[in-house]
Amino acid sequence: MRIDGPVVIEEPASATVVEPGQHVLVDEWGNLVVEWNNDSSQEESVL
Repeated sequence: MRIDGPVVIEEPASATVVEPGQHVLVDEWGNLVVEWNNDSSQEESVL
């Protein structure tokens, strides 16, 4: 699943902010992976 920002994802114990220009993916273990939409960016955060 891919969700494009801007969006705030609320969960029972946390909230994840996805800024404009970012998207979030849910990996096979249920982790949220926030990435920049620009393919040249190497920045990535696993939450």
